[in-house]
Amino acid sequence: MAAEQAMIRQMLKKMEENAKGTEAGKQQEKQVKDLLDKMDESETDLVNKRVNPNLINRQNEILTRLLESEKALKQQEEDPKRQAEAAKSTKHSTPSFFDSTNLQQKTKQVEVLRSVTPNYNLFYKKEANQYLQKVSK
Repeated sequence: MAAEQAMIRQMLKKMEENAKGTEAGKQQEKQVKDLLDKMDESETDLVNKRVNPNLINRQNEILTRLLESEKALKQQEEDPKRQAEAAKSTKHSTPSFFDSTNLQQKTKQVEVLRSVTPNYNLFYKKEANQYLQKVSK
């Protein structure tokens, strides 16, 4: 009976570890705590050598609940609704309206820079010309 009790406690600990972090785990946590309370009662009865039909029924009830929850977890893992799907790739393109307006604005800016010859020193004139050449490409 004590070996059976130890086996049940190990199963409860495994269930508690597996259930962490899930929504179903929160519900299962309540059941596990209830079963652990019943286990403690059974252990105190065993230590005090009070083996009676009530103890045996409680032990059977604990085993039944463990098997039911194990079966439910297996069914949940096998549920076809839980299958992952790969993301669908879609190509996003900017509307032609935005492309043409941006291009027109850039060309106007370049024309303004070329038409006005500011009185910069030689270094800045070279930099501006290099920029304009890169933009025109």
